[in-house]
Amino acid sequence: MTYQIGGALAGGTAPFLAATMFAAVGESWVLALYIVGGCAITFLALLTAKTASSVNTTSEESR
Repeated sequence: MTYQIGGALAGGTAPFLAATMFAAVGESWVLALYIVGGCAITFLALLTAKTASSVNTTSEESR
């Protein structure tokens, strides 16, 4: 569910934010900066995420 909400918030508002930023600055480099910011957020999320190998998937009952 978090994936869908995140997709709706980020993907749904992206065209509006891009148009607003372009209208305010008038240059396309600001759109590239917006994309770089999204990539930086994704990279930070990947750095802080736990790997599947560090998660215990067995329960006490199955032992």
